[in-house]
Amino acid sequence: MADQKINPCTMPVLKQLHQLFLAHRKIGAVLILAFLIGLSCSVVYRGAISEAKRSDATVFMTAAQALHDGANIYEVTNHRNWNYVYTPLLAVLMMPFTGLPLAVTLFLWYLLSIAALIGTIKLSYRLFSDNPCIHAAVFAATIFSIPLFLDTLARGQLGVLVLFFATAVFYLYRFQKPWQAGILLSFIVVLKTTPLAVLFFYFLFKKEWKIVAASILGGLFFLLVLPSTVIGFKQNWLYLLQWREILHNAVFDISHTGQLWRQLMTPFADDNQSFYAALSRWVWRTDESMIGHANTQIRQIVSALGVVSLITVFFMIRRNCHDRSIKQEALEYAVFPMIMLLISPVSEMHHFTVVYLLYLIMFLIQNDFKPGSPSYFVCMAMILIGGFSYLTGLISDEAAYWGTPVVGLGLLWIYAIICGYHRPKAVPLI
Repeated sequence: MADQKINPCTMPVLKQLHQLFLAHRKIGAVLILAFLIGLSCSVVYRGAISEAKRSDATVFMTAAQALHDGANIYEVTNHRNWNYVYTPLLAVLMMPFTGLPLAVTLFLWYLLSIAALIGTIKLSYRLFSDNPCIHAAVFAATIFSIPLFLDTLARGQLGVLVLFFATAVFYLYRFQKPWQAGILLSFIVVLKTTPLAVLFFYFLFKKEWKIVAASILGGLFFLLVLPSTVIGFKQNWLYLLQWREILHNAVFDISHTGQLWRQLMTPFADDNQSFYAALSRWVWRTDESMIGHANTQIRQIVSALGVVSLITVFFMIRRNCHDRSIKQEALEYAVFPMIMLLISPVSEMHHFTVVYLLYLIMFLIQNDFKPGSPSYFVCMAMILIGGFSYLTGLISDEAAYWGTPVVGLGLLWIYAIICGYHRPKAVPLI
């Protein structure tokens, strides 16, 4: 029976690996636990003990300490001269940890991320509990997402938390809890705008007015009310204006004069895998050659891509408005964060953790094709292109510079949209 469920659901190598894991679950669990413990040691050492202190979480803690000391959260920098670039909410939430040793804080942050990853996997099972291929699909999506997870965990970033909240929002939506879904969406978007802010359009296009209303009300609460109760309304408002000004200046031709150019905004950082950044590197080759020239045409191209993307997925949603199946709605949901990743001025490698959702739904859709058919192999090929393009960008600076990850994942995203328009009929398991 186990073979019957696994056989058509994943690639042959992953099928065998999954069967091996099922046959030796205890050994697999021990190996996973040992790996996570080893990774935690690396994360804490890199971020708190080594001289370089390579952890983005130190930026969050520096801002929290600034609030505690009465300093400006957008003017202080961490050990690597990185600035805080989020709304005041994250700094406010990190304030209770300012009295702890940095190593303890980073370890707790790591545990929170691991808990979010486990939560994401559990929610994935619950969402598709009626699908006989869900175990194999979750296993395969997790394997393909390991580079995504390792990148964000090693950097002490928010990526795994963002993925968990994205999954939880969809879970609440599917289980008829619109107000909770909207509040949760607003919380994570205020905490970290990219790449989930675009999900507001998903619910707008779906005419889920309760979620839209809850998102707006929640956004006001998490932007204005909650931080103001801690640091005062006036101070919070000044911070919000400063945050808006920093981001506004960072996306125009004078952005190279801003404080975030080298840290974040330069399109010539290999880690920046937005389409805007890749296209800029293809045209200008170096930041010195681009500085002083208008990048208007590239911005217009990327903006047009964003508009076309939203229109495309809008018509996909309206075309399938009577199809309320979990697979169709999950497919529509999964393509939305990719829009923001593609068109944002900055989409760092660790931002792409939400691609897990795209992998998951594509492995499930692969089961809708007859095993061995051309469509089945095309689907397999597109998943492989997406996965290996990201991996190539992690291990090769040259590939990252030329935008291999965004090109490969962009192709997978386009293929997912095509599947959204032309869903195949499911074939019976054999």
